[in-house]
Amino acid sequence: QGEVLLEATKAAGVDVSRVQNTAPSTGTYIAILNPDGELVTAMNDMRAADEISPDLIETHSAAIKAATFVVADCNLPLATLQAIAEIARDKLFIEPVSVPKSAKLKELLKSGPIFMASPNLDQIEGLTNTRDIFEGCTALHKLGLQHVVAHAGQEGAFVSNGEDIEHVPIQPAGPIIDV
Repeated sequence: QGEVLLEATKAAGVDVSRVQNTAPSTGTYIAILNPDGELVTAMNDMRAADEISPDLIETHSAAIKAATFVVADCNLPLATLQAIAEIARDKLFIEPVSVPKSAKLKELLKSGPIFMASPNLDQIEGLTNTRDIFEGCTALHKLGLQHVVAHAGQEGAFVSNGEDIEHVPIQPAGPIIDV
């Protein structure tokens, strides 16, 4: 599956020359949903993410420095995220992934500000002890997160730059098949 995705990405014009195939398998995520499309439980195998080490990041530091925008998620080991942040903190977008893994974002912020993250309400609560979107965004900004894109399910999303919070309502959609 990973090779098929890699070939399709390359065919779409994306430079995949830095992709390395070192893990025993492609990362896998399996979700079990109820009839309404809501998550019941899930499991994953993210050993592939564990292969991305701080040393590997250092090897590619010139490309990371030259990037306009850097995206990473909290599936990566904390030491790897810290290595990326040291190079690209001012243009780093973090996807927290889950409540337990979002703790890595909080650790990253202890070393300095991060440009942006996209937590959902559960992750905001895990990071700030509140589900209130305004209090949560304010607390995340105080921790050093410069921009927040907060996913709030049926309420849509909220985008905050530390001064203003804009609401982005959900768009009409057909039946939910998979959240």
